[in-house]
Amino acid sequence: MLELVENKNSLGGLYAMLKKFTFAVILLFSMSSSMAAVVSADVLWDAAADPDGGVNATFEGDPALVLDWGLTGTTYNAVDPSPTYGGIDASYSFDATDTAFGTSMQFLPTGDATKTDASFELWVKPDDLASGQQVLFETGGSNGLSLTLNNDELLFRVKSNVGGSHLLNATATLAPADIADFVQIVGVVDLATDTTSLYVNGTFVDSATSGADLTDWAGGGTSSLASNDGVVGGANSGDLNSYGTFQGQVGLLKFHEVALTATDVNDSFLAVSTPSAPAPLPSSLYLMLLGLGLLRLRSS
Repeated sequence: MLELVENKNSLGGLYAMLKKFTFAVILLFSMSSSMAAVVSADVLWDAAADPDGGVNATFEGDPALVLDWGLTGTTYNAVDPSPTYGGIDASYSFDATDTAFGTSMQFLPTGDATKTDASFELWVKPDDLASGQQVLFETGGSNGLSLTLNNDELLFRVKSNVGGSHLLNATATLAPADIADFVQIVGVVDLATDTTSLYVNGTFVDSATSGADLTDWAGGGTSSLASNDGVVGGANSGDLNSYGTFQGQVGLLKFHEVALTATDVNDSFLAVSTPSAPAPLPSSLYLMLLGLGLLRLRSS
């Protein structure tokens, strides 16, 4: 140790570099330790975690067998489909004829989810913003809920005749920059305030409030992911029923039986969109770097 101190002039540059590197390691560790916790989804469909991804015709959720999507014609992308986002590691591609059908949201193991607060978080990458009318997600029937895309116009629709007449439309216009990578789209139903909210890439964009007491956001109709089973949830006089299959990729779908806050949505966006972190340093190397940094401080 004394020899190292005596030779500090010749090793000064190395010590300075190691001290800065050690400080950066400590800073990164403290930042990661202080990151906000992301609200866990009650049901998660993650293409990268699908145990049978690309093998069978099912897109399975977690917990298993809660609501699996029966697939027709989709392509599984096992190679990382996102150029920048660390939380998107695989996806399913849909074209104009592919489908993904599931059961009603009334039949989850926890009970009828349509009578609780709800949040739907979808991570998709449209092929473009000029492919016409497309279904991103829908559930129910004329009493139901949907996320749809009409070229660049995004619509979150909730329609219900339970406890009054409710027709809630929250909208946004997507820009080419929004789909440079996967885009996060979140629709929130807050029964306590009779309000729906729409978020894009962690940012609130629009809301709608019913003039009556909203207690139920979907009937018993089946659900569709990126496709149309014939009756789109929330269709008003059939206005959405002609919408077709989404053209693009689906990476993640999260369902929460709570009304996510703006902070919750942004935290989830940051957690998925953050670039993949490098492998953690071995503890022995971390301690060595820390010791060298402290030695430099002592010898200066």
